[in-house]
Amino acid sequence: MQKFELTREEYLSKIKEYRKQVQKITRKQPLYQLENSDKRGRKNHHLDHILSVSFGFNSGLDPEIIGDIRNLRFIPYKANLEKKDYLDRASWDVHYEMVELGMI
Repeated sequence: MQKFELTREEYLSKIKEYRKQVQKITRKQPLYQLENSDKRGRKNHHLDHILSVSFGFNSGLDPEIIGDIRNLRFIPYKANLEKKDYLDRASWDVHYEMVELGMI
């Protein structure tokens, strides 16, 4: 099997497109149903993709999975900034749930 490497520019272009697809799906979700949605704000709570966008891209997951309401939560903005692209306990719980549902 032949392995193809992406150039940095190709990778950035592809992840940018993936991120756009995820954002489009995320905007369609009923975010008001999420806990702490009323606290959303720049210095308050941020919308977090529990399984991060970069994790989804690098794992080859469909953008529908990453933008799904089950993968979204509002968390304090500092926690979201610290989390970055790391997977925390909630990430693994969501991953397991999605595997159980046959989404992954």
